[in-house]
Amino acid sequence: MERQKIRRYVVDASVAVKWFVTEEDSTIAFKVKESFVKGTFDLLSPSLLKYEVANALRFHPIVRLPTKMIAASIAAIEQMQLLHEPTVSEWTKAAELSVVEDISIYDSVYISVATTHRATLLTSDLHLHERLSEETRKHVMMLDKLM
Repeated sequence: MERQKIRRYVVDASVAVKWFVTEEDSTIAFKVKESFVKGTFDLLSPSLLKYEVANALRFHPIVRLPTKMIAASIAAIEQMQLLHEPTVSEWTKAAELSVVEDISIYDSVYISVATTHRATLLTSDLHLHERLSEETRKHVMMLDKLM
């Protein structure tokens, strides 16, 4: 029997935030997390994820989480062991992507990590997805298209 190849994804903050507050497509985000826990998906994310998630939870437009819940959310992300410290070559690639695609360094780091690790970036950031060139968009998938 042939073993099924595990799909590898990089998740950005727009997806990870949905693990802690209910938003559109939170159900899909939970399924992604469950698939990672079960070992059917491989997830990774640059270490900047925890800073972006903490900031997004702190300034969430609908849900006001207590500071202890924000800290607990970041602890939960750390316990998942999906964080990756970008290498110098990934930072270089991210800087180049940021200029070529005219996007933030934050967004380009996620894409750089995804391409380096032969993964697909999962995002809920439609604005980002629409701005990307066709070539770069090949490495990015909108969360709602996953399942």
